[in-house]
Amino acid sequence: MAGTSGRLMDRKMALSPQEAADILGVSLPTVRKLLFTGRIRFARAGRRILIPVSALEAFLNGEEVKNAASR
Repeated sequence: MAGTSGRLMDRKMALSPQEAADILGVSLPTVRKLLFTGRIRFARAGRRILIPVSALEAFLNGEEVKNAASR
């Protein structure tokens, strides 16, 4: 699993909520909860939610979200 997620994250700048859920090994509703409670930073492109790879890495490293204004 680590090899696959590493290759995916090397190629992309942003992930969909489903891709983030797959990488984290959690459900899509769990990722949505993390997004909308401000635990993981995200951006919107129209109706799409985009999670910067750097935001997912920061979450995994236990870093605090400094700007939750992207909600």
